[in-house]
Amino acid sequence: MIPEKIGSYSIEKKIGSGGMGTVYLGKHIETGERAAVKVLPASLAREDGFVMRFTREVEAMKALKNKHVVEVYENGIEGDETYYYAMEYVEGVPLSKYIRDNGRITWQDVIDYSVQICQALKAAHDAGIVHRDLKPSNLILTDDKQIKLLDFGVAQVFASSKLTKTGGIIGTAEYMSPEQA
Repeated sequence: MIPEKIGSYSIEKKIGSGGMGTVYLGKHIETGERAAVKVLPASLAREDGFVMRFTREVEAMKALKNKHVVEVYENGIEGDETYYYAMEYVEGVPLSKYIRDNGRITWQDVIDYSVQICQALKAAHDAGIVHRDLKPSNLILTDDKQIKLLDFGVAQVFASSKLTKTGGIIGTAEYMSPEQA
């Protein structure tokens, strides 16, 4: 069931879902600005570890200011257990879908996209954040060939308390570094 309203946003439709939540397309009630509104599932909101991880994702993204990282607008709690945040809505396709639909990317575009991804990761590292789930489906490619990094759900904030038990696996196995795997 799609909610009618979350925070300051009227909800238009569901645009995605993953392990840490569902994302809806929303429209700000006063300004009309479109946003992607991510909601932590109620089942996960009852577990402190998931709430802490979701909160960490919000704080990590708020700390980042870079044209290649999706910007967070607001966050909050609706009722007792609907944790959400609203972020920049980026029109485009996940890089994974682009590759699947179009095949190989030209070497010139690979270099351009790689530089943009590195700029996003540098901004994250400068803010004390390791993304930990860098993969094509977490990169949005816009029509004007700009890359946007999103989904900081498993990010590690330097010097923060660990939310993953020792030996626990976080991220997507196919895209993990050997030492992480």
